[in-house]
Amino acid sequence: MRYRSLDIAKGLCMICMILTHISGWTGSFQAINKYTSVFFLIFYFINSGLFFKSIENFSVFFIKMARKLLIPYIVLTIIYFIYYEIVNRNYVGNSLSEIFYRCLVSLILASPAWIQGVSFFHVDSISVGPIWFWSCMFFTYILYFYISKSKWKLHISVILAMIASISMKKFILPFNLQCACVGCMFFAIGDYFRKAIFKGLDFLKRLNICFNIFISALGGGHVLFSY
Repeated sequence: MRYRSLDIAKGLCMICMILTHISGWTGSFQAINKYTSVFFLIFYFINSGLFFKSIENFSVFFIKMARKLLIPYIVLTIIYFIYYEIVNRNYVGNSLSEIFYRCLVSLILASPAWIQGVSFFHVDSISVGPIWFWSCMFFTYILYFYISKSKWKLHISVILAMIASISMKKFILPFNLQCACVGCMFFAIGDYFRKAIFKGLDFLKRLNICFNIFISALGGGHVLFSY
């Protein structure tokens, strides 16, 4: 069953995400950024957990997620690097081998703009901008593939998220692995409470239908008594 409410919520979160990045680049929409940037990423993780389907064959799962997330991440990042070379001239003074190595390291680090001063490979890396989320989602899926096999998946995910959050204050791992660990917790929330969430959505759906019937009845009664 398709839930239009979730589709609408995803659309609203996409709009909020766009406005948040516009806010970061231009200084506009500060009020929107203040109140929306907290929850829209969390929603994406929980929503993914709601529809997470565990399969036994890891290779099939890996290939599916790579096609869906990893390959687009790599392609978009390369386009992003080319764009920034044209606009900001990031590679002036670098040899071809140095440019290739710097881009490769940046691709592996997958660091968003808000992570600064990180030198995991001791190379002046380039932020991949908003595209970091694709890499993060890919590794969240891969990690949660194994976590979801346990009946203690929610507990494991919460502990893993706590460790990752604390460790981020000390060091940053490549591929957004710490963010992916935090994402696993929200995946687990969506997965673990799936039945309860869908029951709530069904209830709201029925409530909306009842409300529409009530309004229609009022409207019909008004028309009837008007004559």
